[in-house]
Amino acid sequence: MDEGFHLLMNGGAMTLELGITWWKILALVAVIAATVKLVRYYRRRRREAKKSSLESIRAHFQNTIDYLMPWEDVEVEETIQERGEQEKCVAEQCPQDLPDELIEELMKPREDFRDLLFCYLNRSGRTNPEIYRAAQIDRKLFSAICTKPHYQPSRGTVIRLALALQLTLPEAMEFMERAGYALSSARPSDLVVTYYISRGVYDLMTIEAALYEIGEHL
Repeated sequence: MDEGFHLLMNGGAMTLELGITWWKILALVAVIAATVKLVRYYRRRRREAKKSSLESIRAHFQNTIDYLMPWEDVEVEETIQERGEQEKCVAEQCPQDLPDELIEELMKPREDFRDLLFCYLNRSGRTNPEIYRAAQIDRKLFSAICTKPHYQPSRGTVIRLALALQLTLPEAMEFMERAGYALSSARPSDLVVTYYISRGVYDLMTIEAALYEIGEHL
């Protein structure tokens, strides 16, 4: 067999005959492709193993902290006095030259992000530590979100909470909106999140691994 390639005609059929050099090239390409796949597989397994190890250490640490400093669940309902004080503050902050209809709209009681969070916390039937561990957020951060009326959590934190609470896609979108954010099809990371939520997949490691593959993060 020579080094080139030939087209052989046999009646109406045409056959391509490759020389030794071309077979070597094809074999080399196959080896390179297999090597690339093996490297990617090894890196992915190594990353997953590293995450699993870190999660184990984090869970053990959080269990120890919760044992030494017991977590008291935040009250779900705000008191009538707190509501009255909030409405009073809004009324005092409204300039008098605003239209009456706008002032009335601003003074209407409305559910905020915390109200919705407490609602889903109650519905989940799980404890607060179970939720913030599933969301992989700090205990103090979760406490700040629940106890400080005007605390603004980050976008990634809100998504993590939505996943931990296992919200449906419409619920997750409303949850994000209450926090001042939105799930947009213009953001690749949001497409990944909505893809998994719409299919009932709430595993944070699975979603973060998919985000890592496209160079994004929560």
